[in-house]
Amino acid sequence: MGRPETARLTIQSVLAQKLPPGDSEILLVGQRAEEVAAEFGSKVKPVALASRLNPGQTRIEGITIARGEWLLLVDDDIELDDAFVTNLKALVAQHSNLGAVGARIPGKSTAYWAKVTDLANFWSQQNDIPGPRDWLYSATIAIQSDAYREAGGFNPAFAIGEDVDLTKRIKARGREIFYAPNLVARHNHRRETMRLSLSYFWANGDLAKYIYHQQPPMRAFSALSVIVPLFDHLTKTTRLNLRHTPRFLFYLPAVALAYTCFFISTEAHRLKYLAVAIEQPDGPRPHPQSISERLLCSSLRASTRGRRAKAAGLMLLAWAFGVAGLIPRIFRHFARNDASRS
Repeated sequence: MGRPETARLTIQSVLAQKLPPGDSEILLVGQRAEEVAAEFGSKVKPVALASRLNPGQTRIEGITIARGEWLLLVDDDIELDDAFVTNLKALVAQHSNLGAVGARIPGKSTAYWAKVTDLANFWSQQNDIPGPRDWLYSATIAIQSDAYREAGGFNPAFAIGEDVDLTKRIKARGREIFYAPNLVARHNHRRETMRLSLSYFWANGDLAKYIYHQQPPMRAFSALSVIVPLFDHLTKTTRLNLRHTPRFLFYLPAVALAYTCFFISTEAHRLKYLAVAIEQPDGPRPHPQSISERLLCSSLRASTRGRRAKAAGLMLLAWAFGVAGLIPRIFRHFARNDASRS
């Protein structure tokens, strides 16, 4: 919990589930947990935090003392459908090797940009196609407790992407990762305007830390690093949601804009982390090899010193030399293909 005003609705939706006495416990984790939990009597156990932590760290605090065989993690802006736990128990009874189960996460708001946020942010968990997945989102997720601990739990260093990281590790250990669209968790994210939606996707560009595992590659801003994943995400989002989302094509241009904002931000964050790596006194530092890489390092150093005009000029030169360096490689590639054909 970081938002008590929505957390109360979340708790009410949890209490509305069919939970036999002694079969479950409800833990509320957050800075004002004792205050909010008191409104619900002994039904909710508070886990008070001294300061606000990132989502993974907050969940770790609750999971550390949780006693259940299954952990149902519910964000504080989620409202569960009444049959959620009943459907979850039925699914668990049918599968012997489940490691984690993901829910369908439709937005609570019907506003245009709220729907765009749903499709672009939780694109793989908007449709009604059940089945195994490679990873899941944790806005609402059920995880078998042994599978969680065997995989090493959430990485507390990841403020974003901690869910994808964990569920991939659970699957790598041989457990099934399953998406069940009959588990419905309505998301009250309140990003109903273009400004709120795009600023959210820009902030998510900090996923660069997860994508590159704190080792950003030495290269200038890459348009291909925006275009290729943009096309890939649009293709996957369309394939999964075109038949199952009314007016999907009406939302698609704005979804493309949200993805573009995110991938440009990811590149910008990569350069930020690369600048930190260049300046750090200890630990491994990048070693520029080409003219383009040396210009890039100079640009990033100028940027960290507040010399924006110089940084922009050097970045443009780094990009130009990088493109120029690709030309002979392209010619050599086609020359090898011609030689092999002859």
